[in-house]
Amino acid sequence: MSEPTTEPTSQSTPADEPSTDDLTRVVARFDDRDLLRAAGYVVGAEDAAVDDEAVIYSRGGYRAGIVTKVGRVNVTVTYTTETAIREAADPRYGWTEPARTTKAAKFAEVAVRPTGEAAAPTLARPSRRVTGARQVDHNNECVGCGAHFSEPCGPACPFETGTYRPAVLLPAAARRLREHPAGVGYDIGGALFAAALDLVGADEAAGAADEARQILTGSLVDQWGPRAEEIRAEVVYRHGLFSDLADLARSLYTAAARHDGIDFDPEAFGEFPASSATS
Repeated sequence: MSEPTTEPTSQSTPADEPSTDDLTRVVARFDDRDLLRAAGYVVGAEDAAVDDEAVIYSRGGYRAGIVTKVGRVNVTVTYTTETAIREAADPRYGWTEPARTTKAAKFAEVAVRPTGEAAAPTLARPSRRVTGARQVDHNNECVGCGAHFSEPCGPACPFETGTYRPAVLLPAAARRLREHPAGVGYDIGGALFAAALDLVGADEAAGAADEARQILTGSLVDQWGPRAEEIRAEVVYRHGLFSDLADLARSLYTAAARHDGIDFDPEAFGEFPASSATS
């Protein structure tokens, strides 16, 4: 989790591109269309114009950004992510502008915010807070920012800011994987709940664990293919039943990366020995 998303190729922004401030203002990720509708977006971009706020599906989620081009049948949206913003604020990465992504899709696949409507950040960003102590993974790196345990966290790390992200809980759960009480496989749900208790406290643990489970489910269905959709409610349980400990941990990190809109880096993940599970 310590590797950067994409190193920006330039620190300058072309005049016809949205500013970093605009992209940061609208940054959000939605897991499904119901959530983006609840945030005030309307599916269908036939009437979209350059500089409108819009949501486009990219890298396993619906990403909020700014319209940069409108064609005859497609609309182009530029967006950034919370991970990219966090990395730009971290001096270890060597750049100060968040990486941005530009993607085009057909009108029917893009949602826009009607002109004059204000953003609804409370719907796009959870109010849950990190209240627990810093957590380190099997590489002795902070699950929030990737800093080695012997070094301080960066100023944008969730353990410094208190801002909760599901992508923190998922890797934190890896070292809490235990054999399932039924005696076969591993208890992924129990690991997610145990990590949530430590990160956000008892009052928020159930909701945070359920949210993380849904993110893991989506990641597994995406990897397993269309037939997995038929058993969507069972994929996490089956994964715990038939996979070894290292594969389970890897899937949690993959789901976290997917949620953050980045690619899973197997080299950064390294080896996950059985001794990495805490008692």
